[in-house]
Amino acid sequence: MNRLWPWLLVAAAVIASRMSKRTDDQSPDQKPTLPNATSGVRGIRNNNPGNLVIGDPWLGRIEPNTDGKFLQFKTMPYGVRALNIDLVVKHKRGLRTIRDIIETYAPPFENDTKRYIEVVSKAMNIGAMVPFKMNLTNLNKFVRAIVRHENGPAASLVTASDYAAGLSMARTRPDINSYLKIA
Repeated sequence: MNRLWPWLLVAAAVIASRMSKRTDDQSPDQKPTLPNATSGVRGIRNNNPGNLVIGDPWLGRIEPNTDGKFLQFKTMPYGVRALNIDLVVKHKRGLRTIRDIIETYAPPFENDTKRYIEVVSKAMNIGAMVPFKMNLTNLNKFVRAIVRHENGPAASLVTASDYAAGLSMARTRPDINSYLKIA
């Protein structure tokens, strides 16, 4: 039973979060409610499944922020949107391998970057040092791998519609959409 109780807590958090999850017919522009505020997982609680830190003035962010250095978004699709854009921008800047991007995204002074690279590389089925194209397939795999790594089992709370809406919103930026078509 001693080894089981942490998983029971995670399961309870997942159930509580799903019960408070927004419905798919709600607009990503709705008033900020942080529907996942009861989640024990920061990325889910903040609608920021990539755990992006405060810096860029992201669309859909909540101000004032109540969680220190990590961004909070109005809805999960806004957080997924930001993650999509962040990864594409890094690739556009010349970071063309999983290793290069993850070392920038999750620096070793804060993360087990080596393990992070291994996990993402395996999920994408691309070698860590192999330059890759940032097309829709690779971007989707990359985003989902990061969300799983950052949030563990609670990553299942990010729905297919959250991923689709976040990508769709990211692609409204002409620079992102055109890059994904030519990369």
